[in-house]
Amino acid sequence: MQIRKDDIRKRILVAARGEFCRKGMKRTSIKDIASVAGVAVGNIYNYFSSKNDIFVAICSPLLKALDDFLILENGEENQTIELFSVDSYQHSMINHFMQIVKEYRPEFRLLLFESSGTTLEDYFQQYAKKQALIGDRYVASMKEKYPYINSDISPYFIELSCFTWFAAMRILVQNEDMSREDMQKFVTDYILYGTAGWKKLLGV
Repeated sequence: MQIRKDDIRKRILVAARGEFCRKGMKRTSIKDIASVAGVAVGNIYNYFSSKNDIFVAICSPLLKALDDFLILENGEENQTIELFSVDSYQHSMINHFMQIVKEYRPEFRLLLFESSGTTLEDYFQQYAKKQALIGDRYVASMKEKYPYINSDISPYFIELSCFTWFAAMRILVQNEDMSREDMQKFVTDYILYGTAGWKKLLGV
């Protein structure tokens, strides 16, 4: 019975994702989703309380991937000045950056362009603020390990750098015809530029 329930839930999500991507969140009705999924309208409410609930469930894997990236980027293993001159770190960030877009491009488009009126409407603003707070703690931790570095960095600049990160993601998401080579070149330039900037700011 549980397997059947999981199957129905998955069918609803697959149908909704397709309809949201094709017609947009606002122009898709629960009836549309039920029709494509092959389930009764009333049955959808056994799994999701609203269209917003469905939208959040569709975006959840992307949200987790973004949180995981944030943890990885600011994790204890990266709290070392060596990362500013180690190619393996830069390659790792480039690969993670590209992998998120590659795996979740449709979800990204939904979050960027179809989240108006949902509980995820201000997701990027909230994420940037969270990213900025974690970035501020990262700088403080680096200062404890390396007292000679500069930690007098404007929190507003840190927040700006977070919004720049999303701007880069937006470019990748919007330009679906970008070749892998162009995509890699763009991400590599962005990572190298950011790494060099933070190296200069921290004085390492």
